[in-house]
Amino acid sequence: MLLLLSPLTYGSMARPAVLPETVINVRFYDVSAPDMGALPSALDRVAPRDQGKVALGKASYRLDWRLELEQGKQGCAIRQIVVSTDATLLIPRWLEKGKASRQERLRWERITAGLLDYEARHKEMVLQSATRIGIALADLPAEPSCDALRYSAWKAGMKELEQGQRRIDSFQRQTRHGEMLGLRWPGEG
Repeated sequence: MLLLLSPLTYGSMARPAVLPETVINVRFYDVSAPDMGALPSALDRVAPRDQGKVALGKASYRLDWRLELEQGKQGCAIRQIVVSTDATLLIPRWLEKGKASRQERLRWERITAGLLDYEARHKEMVLQSATRIGIALADLPAEPSCDALRYSAWKAGMKELEQGQRRIDSFQRQTRHGEMLGLRWPGEG
């Protein structure tokens, strides 16, 4: 969840408002397989690729920020910050699940629950990064020119993006890309 910061007065300067814009899309791709045993090869044909490898699901994120600046006698200051997060989650939908045995349906539900848990944790880390970007930008002091302030904002935002990516990379290593959360390829135990 993003933190909405309202303007607070610090001396004679008001802290800029940080406004979140978040769009999360969940899309499904169809997988046709008569039973759980046929799912791995069916997924291999239609599942998304990530760095050339087949992935059961995929999440893509875009973080961006816009600044409303004001040039005054004491320099250029930020009046408002909009931090935008766009996310798309791509999840498999097994078309013949209703025809599968109860055991196979439960197994599939565990797989997709693990995938959703894994992707939800990614989403939370991305939203946390968006919040941190907003805070870092709101903390920037006025600069002599708006170009200088834009550059300082770019550096501060990129620093938070890089730290967020490191947190995600660490999470992926710690969970073995979701395996520790129960995310297993359908053909695996």
